[in-house]
Amino acid sequence: MGRVRVFIASSVDGFIAGPDDELDWLSGREGVEDTFTPFMEGVGAMLMGRRTYDVVAGFDAPWPYGATPVLVATSRAMEPKERTVRAVHGYILICADRTDEARSLLEATVAMDPEHPLAHWFLGQLHFRNGDYGRAVESLRVASSLSEEASRMMADLASALALNGDRDAAQNLLANLKRRSRPEEGVSSYEYAIVYTGLGDMAQAIFELEAAMEERTWQVVYMGIDPMLGPLRESDRYSDLLLQLGLPSD
Repeated sequence: MGRVRVFIASSVDGFIAGPDDELDWLSGREGVEDTFTPFMEGVGAMLMGRRTYDVVAGFDAPWPYGATPVLVATSRAMEPKERTVRAVHGYILICADRTDEARSLLEATVAMDPEHPLAHWFLGQLHFRNGDYGRAVESLRVASSLSEEASRMMADLASALALNGDRDAAQNLLANLKRRSRPEEGVSSYEYAIVYTGLGDMAQAIFELEAAMEERTWQVVYMGIDPMLGPLRESDRYSDLLLQLGLPSD
């Protein structure tokens, strides 16, 4: 059984934050030993009170605890405030077919931070899933630009462009991706599969998915729920691939 340890940084009179939730007094003190960093290196999960979570998630700064799981003790329903948390929550809602909730959350996140690429990306995937390819192109174009043309976002954009009737632009993006070496440059066969799905070349899309499985790219774990692979859902070969991965095929 794991150990439960408590780390509390408090003032001598027993407060963990200033009157307006400020924490600036915790840093910038010369000669004070940093005990927090080594403490966190041994932490597998965190338990945090709702009030503390709300304050930390509301800071205009990256989430300070990285990928460490955080459990929040609360008796109230939670609405994530940190942009990335909100965007990922929206994606989970898409995968759960709770599309109205996903749209509300992602649109609110975009309004909160118009330059957050994940929020635009997942909103584009939602539009794609709903067959609104024009709006998908708009959101995915923004996401691609904000991410400095991340290969996955470019692949999604190419697929949406193709299904929106602009096959030439989709082919140009595909050629751009192919000019990058794979997988050293981060371009996976999975991403080519997405583009070929949009172009309607289902045989080539399946071939690329098989190659992605050989590459052991992390993206294949999402194959069964990825909105961008929706047009492949009726393919028996696609169902076979899901079974090979141990994923539900329906």
